[in-house]
Amino acid sequence: MTTALLVNDTAGVCHWGCTGTTRGLKRAIGALGYTVESVIAEDIPRLGGALNTAADFDTDAPLARLRTRAPCLPERLAAADVVVVNAEGCLHGDRSVAKTLLYLAWYAAERLGRPVDLVNHSCYPQDTTEVADDALLAIYRRAYEAVRFVAVREPLSHALVARWLRRDARESFDCLPLYIEAQPPAPTSAPRGLVFATSVIWQRAWASVQVDVMARLAEQGHALTVLVGSAGARNHEDAAFLRDLQRAWRRRALRSGRFWRRPPWRVVDAASLDEWLGLIADSRLLVSGRFHHSIAAACVGTPWIALDSNTPKIDGLRAAAGVADGPRYGEPGWGERLTREIEARLAAERPDPAEVRARRARWCELAYRNVDALRHAAGG
Repeated sequence: MTTALLVNDTAGVCHWGCTGTTRGLKRAIGALGYTVESVIAEDIPRLGGALNTAADFDTDAPLARLRTRAPCLPERLAAADVVVVNAEGCLHGDRSVAKTLLYLAWYAAERLGRPVDLVNHSCYPQDTTEVADDALLAIYRRAYEAVRFVAVREPLSHALVARWLRRDARESFDCLPLYIEAQPPAPTSAPRGLVFATSVIWQRAWASVQVDVMARLAEQGHALTVLVGSAGARNHEDAAFLRDLQRAWRRRALRSGRFWRRPPWRVVDAASLDEWLGLIADSRLLVSGRFHHSIAAACVGTPWIALDSNTPKIDGLRAAAGVADGPRYGEPGWGERLTREIEARLAAERPDPAEVRARRARWCELAYRNVDALRHAAGG
């Protein structure tokens, strides 16, 4: 049976949304008859110091570092019939993990002659829709030019890849809807409460505004939940979010002279992907800066407000969903704008179930494009 080596399996790291998108991708690959083997995200070495220019791809330094830090990985790449790089959340900026994945894709394609697909991802070389660093851009181009197939998961990044990397890419979507379509949460008759989650760019300075928004909602009688959880140890962004909210609440309580008051939210540390998804489905509203949380909400019919993240991928998601720009952390008056957005969402009718199913089906159709090259190679 043909073996597909999935590089950067995120099912066991970060948060449950990353677990879901990787499971969706693996399900799609396996359905085509491939045997899926994984290189988990934690086992990918960091080669950034050996990749400062595009010319470094042609030197021995990156491969020497790879053989030192992950001795079996070159052999695993060589043994695979096809290499699939699951680049979700990684290909942006001058980060070591980005340059490592780019090198692995290039090495497998150019040095080993393997068919390489770069899928399920957004790409922002300078964390924005513009690129001014020619040296960094050249590093990205070396990898994108070498691989067999590229699938980009949202429209803003798809346009960037065409403009800046000059690479023909398939516009696709994130693979989380594939998991949700296969294992949808049980429907709820009475959605309840508001769910808040963090963002990868969360900062402590924003906590007092966030807590003020949440306190006003609690005073209006809304039940509040802070949602955290991952397949591994608690994600450090979740931990920081909880800690900062609790500290901001204590300061608020002390200022009011009610130091004994407990925070008006419960914390749910989801123990499984299905618990995480079920809580989002059972909620009246999700407020989050996480890409996958917002996708999950849209797929199960929960109204959602997406704050910003570390790249414009949230803007790309809004474009894919056909929703307007939302509030952004730290901008002047962002707490008031967030409050208005929440009030508007709560006052509106819940999305029509037929429209939700149609959107999820459309996103699944796009998500399956991530495996178009594999499907073609398998004769499908």
